[in-house]
Amino acid sequence: MDYETKNQEGFQIFQSKPNSHQGQVTIFQGDVFQLNSDLLKESLKGALGAIYDRAALIALPPEMRIRYAHHLQKIVRSIGASNFFQIQIVLERKPFDENGPPFSVSELELER
Repeated sequence: MDYETKNQEGFQIFQSKPNSHQGQVTIFQGDVFQLNSDLLKESLKGALGAIYDRAALIALPPEMRIRYAHHLQKIVRSIGASNFFQIQIVLERKPFDENGPPFSVSELELER
């Protein structure tokens, strides 16, 4: 996959070159709390198909996870995205353990 990189508003942005056989992939590397709807609109050109989060939730303590979820909801809604996938990779330790990072995230918390 051919891609371009650029630095903008504190993010390193990796963006695949579009072609007729596959969609475009854009990766934002930076502080998610600094990600805003204007940057998303400009970079994604209004098309959001999926959010892939490899490990942000398990890196955040419980009180920050709520802020993270609200922030993502706010910026996704503000660009008008309504039909997309969100993929989260988390871990849940048994017995439940809140010592971290990485923090344990329960299935129930993830569903909220």
